[in-house]
Amino acid sequence: MRYLTDDYLPVSDYVVATNWKTASWVSALDNSRGKKSYLVFDIETWDRGRFPVEEVEKTYHLIPHLITYSDFVAEELQARFNRRASGRFTLGVNTERFYPDPNVKKDESQIRVCMMMRLQPHKGMIDGLKVFERIRQWRPNICLVGFGSREVEHLAPPHVEFHLFPSDDELRRIYSSCDIFLTSSKREGFNLPPMEAMACGCAVVATRTGAIPEFAIQNETILMREVGDIEGLSKDIISLIDHPHEMKRIANNSHQAIKAYSWDNSARLFEGALQNV
Repeated sequence: MRYLTDDYLPVSDYVVATNWKTASWVSALDNSRGKKSYLVFDIETWDRGRFPVEEVEKTYHLIPHLITYSDFVAEELQARFNRRASGRFTLGVNTERFYPDPNVKKDESQIRVCMMMRLQPHKGMIDGLKVFERIRQWRPNICLVGFGSREVEHLAPPHVEFHLFPSDDELRRIYSSCDIFLTSSKREGFNLPPMEAMACGCAVVATRTGAIPEFAIQNETILMREVGDIEGLSKDIISLIDHPHEMKRIANNSHQAIKAYSWDNSARLFEGALQNV
């Protein structure tokens, strides 16, 4: 495995670690390689089976300047490690890639609910599938549309329309073909897929994780429930199905609101966070 050392990097203005593995490498670089920052996407101790927790935790003290993209992560850094983020920015959506695709025709006779499927327990896939099974008992004409990697393909029930490794263009068409996007995550540093789905015209039903409470407004641009509330998520989806005007209102509100979260704005905010170093 090639390590990040001075030999591989030119003299720069800034150098940024983006996960716990690269934090120690950036910390050891000569100062000529740039002012050092650690972009903390999440506190990476959530997967105790894969990552050595003690080694991960040490990295949050290696680099003086921490940058986050959600208040949730910033607050955890302060509470768990007594580290204050010196920079903060919000992720954005590439609206040239994610928008209501006019070439996609929705089947008005069927409600399509979309969900990202990831095997990691904190992604909440099992809860999402439980939500869908509850909904099917009451509304059999519901179609669940899932997307993800090959490792979860075999876990999708036979009646699920599954898309393997969709490209951004394919993902835009998937979102645009659906009415509702469900995210049942148990933990997220940010949670970008709901933002993408909003940009494509979906009404979003979500657990209160990551930055969702920061970029969405309950009952205006999203319906939120606490983590693990399978019954509540199910009720919210049923309510949207039974009240199509409300579903359209939520979708339209979120589509308009998400325009403020563009890649250009996100890039400017990130640049500002670096300049604060």
